Amino acid sequence: MPCPGRPSSSRTDANKERVENLILSDRQVTVEDICAHTGLNHGTVMRIIKEDLKMTKVSARWVPKMLDNSKKEI
Repeated sequence: MPCPGRPSSSRTDANKERVENLILSDRQVTVEDICAHTGLNHGTVMRIIKEDLKMTKVSARWVPKMLDNSKKEI
């Protein structure tokens, strides 16, 4: 039985993969650049990066959250 309400159409696996590929190709890419390339809005891109990909911005680069401080300096 389908759930009532509006379905989430922007946080699909394909969009998550597109965002991840953009970040991995250039770690210094900005959220605005990702928005321009994917056509997603700023909030959706941030939610994909933070919640789905578990990444954070450190020293102008996107890095996985699981890194400790010594590895973030590289």
